[in-house]
Amino acid sequence: NCFGRCSEGPNMFVRPLAPGEDGDVEPRDVAGPGFYPGVGEEKVLKILEQHAGEGVPVAEWVEDY
Repeated sequence: NCFGRCSEGPNMFVRPLAPGEDGDVEPRDVAGPGFYPGVGEEKVLKILEQHAGEGVPVAEWVEDY
């Protein structure tokens, strides 16, 4: 899905799946907190561990989309 902020990329968006949503299909609704611009390997690892794994956004990097 296009986040419309390519100049800030690579970008990552983390959010829970909505009821009935298929995790193997790109979401169309990406509103709210969970947007991470300018993500490199080090940031990806921390985001996956902390936000995706523990449910706690990485406050210093996350933005509202």
